[in-house]
Amino acid sequence: YADSFVVEKSFPPRFDVAPADKQCECHNLTECLAAEWPSVSDTCNTTLNWCGNNANPATCQGNYHETVINSTCSGVYTIVREWNASDCNGNVARHTQFIDVVDTTAPSWTTTPPADRTDECDNITEAANLTAVDRGNCSNVEVEYSEYKGPSLNECDNNYKLTRTW
Repeated sequence: YADSFVVEKSFPPRFDVAPADKQCECHNLTECLAAEWPSVSDTCNTTLNWCGNNANPATCQGNYHETVINSTCSGVYTIVREWNASDCNGNVARHTQFIDVVDTTAPSWTTTPPADRTDECDNITEAANLTAVDRGNCSNVEVEYSEYKGPSLNECDNNYKLTRTW
């Protein structure tokens, strides 16, 4: 009795260690965006179309691709990193990492906001022209101003609360 087999590899390589999705502060990108490189192996130890574990992305054309998706706010965007590993049978494994670059640091005032005060009805202080700067230098800062005149107090038209918001 004789038996013959066709041995065919149908499982793709696998990413043993792969970079996880993460969030980076826009003012701290150097360390956060440091190259992380996946580790790939194959069950049958076939030759992989792979640049090697811990390879340099700049020399790994075809197996690594990076895309930047901009947002409407400067300094805030998403980086999409994609890796492909294939064996000689054409089985392909893919890994995608999403890195959200964010700005969660509030701007700081470059001029001092005015303190609360009481003015006379014929001598109301002009609104201050406040400016601010982004502490992380990630984006431009626009100062918006609004003013609200509240209802009369004590039934006197010249006695009211004026609220200014920057």
